[in-house]
Amino acid sequence: MLDYALLTPKIALELARQASLLGDCLLTVAQLADCTFFLRPDRYLPDAAPPLFIDFTSGTATWVEPGSERGTSLAGVAAEVRASVARRAVASGAPCLLTLDCDRWAARGAALPTLAGILLGYPAVYAIGSQEEGAQAARCLSSGGLVLHSLTAGLQAGRDPSPQAILAYSVPASLLPDTEMDERASAWEAEVRVAAAVAQGGGWAWGDVGRSRAAAGPRPVVL
Repeated sequence: MLDYALLTPKIALELARQASLLGDCLLTVAQLADCTFFLRPDRYLPDAAPPLFIDFTSGTATWVEPGSERGTSLAGVAAEVRASVARRAVASGAPCLLTLDCDRWAARGAALPTLAGILLGYPAVYAIGSQEEGAQAARCLSSGGLVLHSLTAGLQAGRDPSPQAILAYSVPASLLPDTEMDERASAWEAEVRVAAAVAQGGGWAWGDVGRSRAAAGPRPVVL
């Protein structure tokens, strides 16, 4: 994910075209507010299981029940977002730009932090539908411990091989341990390992992917 202020859509599309010439899949450039995402549309299967969602509207962090009204709505949002990524790529047949309307999805209960988590494929995603819910979530997250799940990888081919964090998400410590969460995290790691094994460009290749979990005490959190 790159900052929009440093990367215009035109430049992002050109980078996607260059990467597609070197790789095995066309890329989709997704614009979400001030963020730019480079996505592999073949990884966004509409029928894939939705992430686990974490709710804060009760004043504490809780898992969203999959069969509840909110769980069903958020699962539908995740499926539609994935489908829009895949559909846009099929329609264009070339690296393309997909602009996601934050207001539209917020009306469905999925504001920017939730959409970003879905796009990045995180196994656990904060369920935030408005600025008020974001502020409430930030208060909850700032007052309790968190467990940070990170994936690291080094660059081979003569480049710096030291592991660098490539993806990371957090889960409130009060919700762990959780068997389903552990299973989702392991599946997420395995999928990234497969993607990293084939990610090449100009002689660069990802090295081994590792996963770590680190506990952190209460600290200010801004969403």
